[in-house]
Amino acid sequence: MKMIKLWSLFLMFSLSLMGCNGETVEKTNNFFIVETNGKSPHWEITNYIIKIKPTESRFGPGKLYYIGPQKGLENVDFYSVSIYLGNGEKVHAKAMSGDKVEFPNGYDDLGVISGETAQSLKKISIEQVENAYAIIKWSTGKEEVTEKIQLKLRLRR
Repeated sequence: MKMIKLWSLFLMFSLSLMGCNGETVEKTNNFFIVETNGKSPHWEITNYIIKIKPTESRFGPGKLYYIGPQKGLENVDFYSVSIYLGNGEKVHAKAMSGDKVEFPNGYDDLGVISGETAQSLKKISIEQVENAYAIIKWSTGKEEVTEKIQLKLRLRR
């Protein structure tokens, strides 16, 4: 029994020395899950999820609502939405085009982009997540309009 305790103590001491090599460890986030909402004069995004883990990331789902004057949506033949983190990195994009873009049920589901976490996201800070924003562009055939939506954290896990 004494030998097992002595061996355990030696093992713990050896393992602690292995970690002491004089290097400093840069602390990174490695895990964020936030739910965001945001509004501009014509558009609103609700329940948009940003999830960044060491090995996987997921952006979305969320809903995009047109909240401008209803007649403003009648002639829309193209729209796109892109989601950016505060550092300007685009993490999600969706576009629609056709004779007339319609929003059944009053909204469009933004869908989900997921996959292996990119190197650039592995050292992302919470500030860059907190400063996420969306750029919405749409066209009525006569003009193209752009609006920015600052996404605000609704829930942080």
